[in-house]
Amino acid sequence: MNKRELILQATLELITENGFHATPMSMISKKAKVAAGTIYHHFENKEVLLEALYSESKEKMGKSMQAAELSGNSFEEDFKSIWTALFTFYANNRLRFQFLEQYAQSPFIQKETKEEQRKHYQPIINFLQQGIEYGHMSAIDVEVMTEMVHGTVVSAAKIFHSVGNLNKSTVSDLANFAWKAVKK
Repeated sequence: MNKRELILQATLELITENGFHATPMSMISKKAKVAAGTIYHHFENKEVLLEALYSESKEKMGKSMQAAELSGNSFEEDFKSIWTALFTFYANNRLRFQFLEQYAQSPFIQKETKEEQRKHYQPIINFLQQGIEYGHMSAIDVEVMTEMVHGTVVSAAKIFHSVGNLNKSTVSDLANFAWKAVKK
């Protein structure tokens, strides 16, 4: 890992463990094993560092959803594949999941930052919009639909992280539950 990556990884670990306010730059510097000046070489301040970590996390999240195997034959199956891909990302990346949840609800996040990072999952929003337009899904606002679907994934990931594992059958049942909630 290069120094920038070490700083981001240390920040991810410390923020999820201690929270935003209890994680000063000096602690990040120590955990990353870099000089404080090195952090400021890469990031102007803590807010910029947090935005970079958020952006990187959103990008990885978006790539995982876009990597879902879509057949194009069944909208329902494609929906479940995307849902499962996001769940798998959250299940396999507990710290990123926790950070994304914390940061999205924090006063640190700027509206512009949220809007900018939307580009990483815009294809999924477009997919949901098509589902609404083609009559596969309930005719509600796509923004509301996106939040509702994401909420089912977040809930499943929280269950996964609290119990330690969910078998494939249960994950499939949860994806089916999410589908039933939005289908027309």
